[in-house]
Amino acid sequence: MMVAHLRVPELDARVNRATTLSRPTITGVLKEEMGFKGLIITDALEMRGLAGADSPEEAGILAISNGADMLLIPPDPQAQLDALMLEKLPIDFDPLDVPRDRFIVGGKAWQWCRNGQ
Repeated sequence: MMVAHLRVPELDARVNRATTLSRPTITGVLKEEMGFKGLIITDALEMRGLAGADSPEEAGILAISNGADMLLIPPDPQAQLDALMLEKLPIDFDPLDVPRDRFIVGGKAWQWCRNGQ
């Protein structure tokens, strides 16, 4: 299931908090209330419509820490991986609380598709 960069105040009342980055939406509604057990993917992190983070890397960290499983098209996949590996982590986050198999970044696959490889 893909979560979009929408602001839905009924699900998360914080100002400028996209559903992509929202624990009440991803974990609360999708996983707990609806019992969704499948893969949750973000909308493209390179999109300008993403609100609620200071950088695409912070958006990826927020998305993963709030329940997303896959990050779609981060602008700089290596910078995203570095941030997720705590080299540039701008928020309080314990990677031991998140299974390693959830750190999936779609940037390289997107580049290969774009280049016809």
